[in-house]
Amino acid sequence: MANPDSSSSTAPPPAAADVASPVSSLTSTMAEFTIPASLKFLVCRLRITLSRALYELLNFLSAWRLYTLFCAVKR
Repeated sequence: MANPDSSSSTAPPPAAADVASPVSSLTSTMAEFTIPASLKFLVCRLRITLSRALYELLNFLSAWRLYTLFCAVKR
C-alpha cells in the first residue's frame, strides 16, 4: 500500500547549470556597466572641491583660535 503523500514529493534540486546561470548573467551585466567619464570627472572635481573647502575651514578655525587666544592674553 503506497503512501498518498509520496506522490506529491518535492521537485528534484535544480541542476548546477540552472543555479549558475543567474549569477553568470548578473556578472556579465555588471561587466557591461561602465561609469561614464563625465561622471568620473564630476566625482573627482567634487572630491577636490570638498577637500579644499575642508582645508579652508580648518585654516579659518585655526586662525580664529589664535585670534581669540591673542585677545584673551591681551586683556
